[in-house]
Order: sequence, then structure tokens, then C-alpha cells
Amino acid sequence: MRRSHVAVCLVVACSFPMLVSAGTIRDDRDPQSYLNLAAQPQYANVGRIDSQTTTGDLIGSGTLIAPQFVLTAGHLVDHLASLQFSLDGANYTATHWIANPNWNGDLTAGYDLAVVELNVAASGVVPAVRYDGSSELNSVGTFVGFGRTGTGLSGATNFDGFARAGTNVLDGFYDNNPRILAADFDSPQSISASSQGSSTPTNLEYMIAAGDSGGGLFIDTAAGPRLAGVHSFGAAFDGRFNASYGDVSGDIRVSLFNSWIDQAIGSLTALSGSGLPMIAVPEPSSWRLACFAGLVAWLGLWRRRRLL
Repeated sequence: MRRSHVAVCLVVACSFPMLVSAGTIRDDRDPQSYLNLAAQPQYANVGRIDSQTTTGDLIGSGTLIAPQFVLTAGHLVDHLASLQFSLDGANYTATHWIANPNWNGDLTAGYDLAVVELNVAASGVVPAVRYDGSSELNSVGTFVGFGRTGTGLSGATNFDGFARAGTNVLDGFYDNNPRILAADFDSPQSISASSQGSSTPTNLEYMIAAGDSGGGLFIDTAAGPRLAGVHSFGAAFDGRFNASYGDVSGDIRVSLFNSWIDQAIGSLTALSGSGLPMIAVPEPSSWRLACFAGLVAWLGLWRRRRLL
């Protein structure tokens, strides 16, 4: 098996006054199509996160999974002091939050999840239903978030404050880890840009970018769309992740964590009744590095392995 280096990066956009928009798109498609997809009612439960941490302010994404609870990435609650969740024109404040107990800053371990409790129940939006099956691979996923935008040729370069959504085939498990769903950004012009799976892009092929962390990956089922993944990181086989053609996304596989998510909601509900102050669990790891002014930070080099 041929080996090369792959750089793994957070896809959090970090800024103070900057707004963010979401994801990189095909260069041969109407950009409005991606805005229209994100505006579909089944994805209205994906909102924007603005958090204040001891290391700077972050912008990310999250998905409403119950009237008062949001599922997002664990690295968005590291060093967290306060968090705002914007959804359907309303703003909510986080009162409690908890990361998966196995989250230690290692993105490739596959535990980058957190549950956030809001100060009041969100109104006017139907929470996402979580996927509980085991057939995610080779499905066409819809990726939704509030990250940077651009095309597969330019990479993620722009900010405009809008949510976007696009599609991609779930090619396999990242680095053979069944906790992480992976998809690569196929180019309509060059099959060599495809690092895994089919080289044929979907009609609205898409790649998550800085600021999409914590956003939702949905797959369609006979019962309707289901939340199957939480955006965690991007990887680049060319050593430079900028959400361009050939780059790879990593999403935490929700189906493996449904029991923990239910337990976390129960724990936070009990904590709310106790009157205790906000919590952040676990303490941030020295592995975690954030980007400044929308630039991703390198977390190290990892070996390339063929996805399942």
C-alpha cells in the first residue's frame, strides 16, 4: 500500500468581527443552488455557534436534536466561557455543555462530540432525528454548516454570513476508524483529484470548510432525513487543507454515540435543576490548536490509508 502524508486540520473558523458562510462548491454550478438546499425546511435545525473562549472567539455550527439541546463538535467547547446559538433568526444562550468523555484533542480518535443545553427551548424549528442504523457508507450525504466558502478550484476563501448545504458520497471510514465517516471532494474536470471511492462528483458536490465544525451531515432514509454525522475536521493529501478538490472531510458517526448523547441530555437536564454553574468537560488537550482570523491550524501529519 502506497503511503504519503496527510495533514489533519480543524475546520473551525476563528474570528472576532468576521462573519462566515458555508462550504466550498463545484466551480461549474450555480452558487445559489447550495443556498437553496440549505434553506430547505429539513435542514432548518442546523444553526450557527458563536463562542467565547480563553484563547479567542470561535464561529462554528451545531444541530438542534431536542427542543433545548444542540449536538456539535467537542473541540468547540474546549476552553469555553460562553456560547451563543443562532437558529431561524432567534438567538439562544448555552447554560451547560459537556463533551464526550473520550475527547482529548485527538481528532482522528473519533470522539469529537459535545452536547449543549440552551437557556430556553427553541421554537418554530423541528429538531433533527438522529440516524440509528449502520448503512451510512456509500450513501449520499447532505452536509450543512456555516463555514467559509469558495469553489473547488480556489478553496475556501470568502465570508458572507449565509448557510450552505451540498452533497457528497460517504466513501468510507477515515483511517479505518469506524467512528469517523469520510468523503472526498471530487472534481468535475479531473478524476485524479479523487483520493477515495468513485471519482464522479454528485450534482452539488461539496466540502466542509473552516467554520463548519459541529454542523450536520444528513442521509435520506425511508422515514425521512436523519442526522448521521457531526463535522469534525478536514484532511489534505497534498499537505494543505483549504477545502479544494481532492481534500477529505471527517464526520463523527452519530449512530455509534446515540446512547451517550441520550445520557448527556439526561445529565445536563439534571444539572440544570441543581442550579450548578456551567461546565466544560473535559479540560482542553495540548493537541488542540485553533486558527486565527479564519486560518486553519496544523495538528500534525498522519499516514494515508485506503478508506474502507
